[in-house]
Amino acid sequence: MIKFKVQGPYEVEPIHAPGGKLIEKSAVEKFWSDADKSELAEYVGCYVFGFRSSRGIVPAYVGQAKTGFRNECFDHHKLTHYNTALVKRKSGTPVMFFVCKAEGSTHEFEACIDRVEYLLIQFALTRNNDLTNVHIADWCIQGVYRNSIGHKSESAALFCKMMGMGIEGSHHEDEEDEEVEPAPLASDAPALSAKDLGELGDQLKE
Repeated sequence: MIKFKVQGPYEVEPIHAPGGKLIEKSAVEKFWSDADKSELAEYVGCYVFGFRSSRGIVPAYVGQAKTGFRNECFDHHKLTHYNTALVKRKSGTPVMFFVCKAEGSTHEFEACIDRVEYLLIQFALTRNNDLTNVHIADWCIQGVYRNSIGHKSESAALFCKMMGMGIEGSHHEDEEDEEVEPAPLASDAPALSAKDLGELGDQLKE
């Protein structure tokens, strides 16, 4: 089994340009000059750029790196996304999380990295539906995923139990069965089965 390990959050210190804050080459060089971060430079996996404030951390971009975090997570294309998010938010400290491959072969990594990235994007969208690198139609399944307004139907509650999915909102008041441990994700991608989601979720929590 391939395992991933979460590292971070690490602050990304922007410069103060005439038009506002900006993450550019000098900020990236300073980021990797730190000993703790430099150890992660050659790791592969996924990464999440976000903003930390008094209310918590909100994701803004989810990506993957197959040739090392130093090579990919701060290239020109990615900096454009980060700076776009920085302009939109106007507040909060930029931070980076790394989801590093800790165990497993290169073959296993290449077989699952797209699914891990997709999983992280789905989680991130529940916190921020304006991710800078995601251009998809917004969607929800009423009473099941990304929608907990109003009364949950009995069908939706039973469907969540059958699929082993986390229950958004309160349980149906007539339910007497044992509660299912939350696994708050539903995917519209055929490659991600309920079993896939559970296994990937467990790996990312370790």
